[in-house]
Amino acid sequence: MQEASSPGNLRVVSGSVDESIRQTEAGVGFSFPTDYIRFARESGGSGTAGWFGEMYLMLFPIGDLAVLHRVHNDAEHMPGFVAFGSDGGGELFGFDFRASPPLIVMVGNVSSGWSDAIVQATSFDEFMDKRRRGEPFDFSTE
Repeated sequence: MQEASSPGNLRVVSGSVDESIRQTEAGVGFSFPTDYIRFARESGGSGTAGWFGEMYLMLFPIGDLAVLHRVHNDAEHMPGFVAFGSDGGGELFGFDFRASPPLIVMVGNVSSGWSDAIVQATSFDEFMDKRRRGEPFDFSTE
């Protein structure tokens, strides 16, 4: 295992993050795209939250994704959807694994299915770049 630097006095052991990624992928039944894996490794697999312009974004810890997937019954309700974050209110952000590579979509917490999904980006990097520029989430249904 290699140690990666992190803020403060904490040291992130990258091997433990890789194990968490593998376990989560097994739990949700999909392999995450490389840009998301890179982000998970750089963040130590922990969650993060903050304001990007007027938009709030909470990214869930990688180790929580399989549990959330099971609790929300996503495999049955929205096959191919794996949530990785939220706006802290009524919207979830996640991967649409029906596409290859997976798209980033937004759905309501009480979504009735894929018809409610709104594409936000074609990759996790693009999604985060939009946040860093302070762009709002896309709520249009067209």
